[in-house]
Amino acid sequence: MLHEILFALLGKTGNIIIESDQKFEINPLITFLTTCEKELINKLVILGYCYKSIEKFLKDTYEAFCQTSSFIINKLLEDEINEFSFGKSLYLKAFSFAMNEVLRDYREVVLTVEREYLKNRVFTLSLLNIQLAKFFFLMPELNILVILYDFLWFFHYFMID
Repeated sequence: MLHEILFALLGKTGNIIIESDQKFEINPLITFLTTCEKELINKLVILGYCYKSIEKFLKDTYEAFCQTSSFIINKLLEDEINEFSFGKSLYLKAFSFAMNEVLRDYREVVLTVEREYLKNRVFTLSLLNIQLAKFFFLMPELNILVILYDFLWFFHYFMID
């Protein structure tokens, strides 16, 4: 059960934790958990969905930046570059690096929980909740920024065309 929760916290669902309606949640067919445990797990795995969404954004941003960088290098080699070739991607790259740092800290906490469990064989949902407490405010807000960026990019793209 712990490993299912840890996988969900890192954006991977399975048979116990499923993805539905743009969120992760306990499979409704699971009957061996109390209502309180299900609510606490559902609260925890919200972080996993945010993690998955942010990680996808970072991957897409990195790929876009690499394409832009190779375009700029080719233009530099051809001496056809001007100030407009760079765009505003440096701001996005800095933002992405900062988000990646948050995700790195988050992954470290999840891995620490797993290490402690493997060492002591003691695990409670309350302990996991306490160790992830600082991310309950941060991750959803970062996820909202990702959604807003995607929406604004989509809006900007169609306004130009």
